[in-house]
Amino acid sequence: FIYPTNYIFLIWLMLCYALFYVVIYFSKKVSNFLELSFIAIFIVQLLWYIVFFDKSTYSINDVSRPAILFLFFASMIFGALLRKGTLSKIQLNVVWQVLLLILITIFYFVSQILVSKVELLYPVQIINQYLAFMLIVALMYLFVNLESTLQKIPNFINKTFSFVSKLTLQIYIVQFFVIRNLEILPFPLNLVTTILGIILLATILYYIDFLIKKLFQRVCKNGKT
Repeated sequence: FIYPTNYIFLIWLMLCYALFYVVIYFSKKVSNFLELSFIAIFIVQLLWYIVFFDKSTYSINDVSRPAILFLFFASMIFGALLRKGTLSKIQLNVVWQVLLLILITIFYFVSQILVSKVELLYPVQIINQYLAFMLIVALMYLFVNLESTLQKIPNFINKTFSFVSKLTLQIYIVQFFVIRNLEILPFPLNLVTTILGIILLATILYYIDFLIKKLFQRVCKNGKT
């Protein structure tokens, strides 16, 4: 955390959170500020990609490179737009949403494999980040529309989903470490152990964080009395 090296993506996340706070603040003061910010992200990204991005290697979705900042931040702003209801006018049948999600997933993985392996395609690797963003958008849009339906499922399943959703940040923090250490195992053992390992470590981190907060609150309370 002091000098993140391979975990620099945590710094990228913190920068995004800070900038996101500023955007949300001004969105309450200026009409359509969220929408304008969303458009601005992609304009800045394209200009930065054309002028500054090193296209001699494939690194567009590398979490240790600053290019990932655009994907992180665009996803945050899109989430805010969903919550604001900006996209509520776009209505798609759930079946069509699932089919669209499957189609985008196929395009993403095919493009990821081709562009990352074929050196001649390196100059157009930004397409992979656009497809990654489209995949995130399709997932977010689908699950927002399924929110009322998910509330009707059995309570123990609902509680499981709810708990995993609380682990989002912890999962992202530990996943890189777990993946790098378990990817050497044969498939599908590496997939199963990686998922279980990520959930286990994220849960431990979640409760450590919870206990630290409780301890801090107790110390502050005792200090006031």
